[in-house]
Amino acid sequence: MRISPLFRRVRGWRAAMLAGILVTSLFAGAAAASAATVTYWTGVQPTGNVSTGIPVTIQGRSGFDGKPFVSASAKLYIDDVEVPRKSMTVAVQSTRVYFYYKPSPALSDGAHTFKATVTDTAGKISVYQWAATVASPPNASFLAPAAGATVYTGSPYVVMSLADNTPGTAFAVAGEVHAGSSTGPVVA
Repeated sequence: MRISPLFRRVRGWRAAMLAGILVTSLFAGAAAASAATVTYWTGVQPTGNVSTGIPVTIQGRSGFDGKPFVSASAKLYIDDVEVPRKSMTVAVQSTRVYFYYKPSPALSDGAHTFKATVTDTAGKISVYQWAATVASPPNASFLAPAAGATVYTGSPYVVMSLADNTPGTAFAVAGEVHAGSSTGPVVA
């Protein structure tokens, strides 16, 4: 006589219960998951290596316990400093939370840490932490000749400005087109 695998599992479970063994492993996953309010964090940025000017965004939603979030408890931290609520957008709708923050001034080059926290009405706190490295190239712009200008001389004077997003770093480069390096007019 063949016994189905399902019957064996049920029979094994019943035998364990009859023997007085409390089987909790079946429910351990659900209990661990409901310990945290937010079970799904998505839309996380910045991550990895990024350039400056990237907004900080993250959204989360509740999974198992479904308790509403307390709007005033939603907080965002950058490098362990709380971002003022009035300078960011926080949307809390029952069991969903969304953060958006455009750093001003822009984040400086280097490693940064981010953390989002929110509490539900049952007092459970959810925290999500991540890191990113800002590595932006300098910003270059031409100062002379003026944009759109056409220069017909053989040796136009070219001036460009380079700036880094790190405070206090600015430098300029000036130069000339050497004879024979170009044919026709130089257009900025």
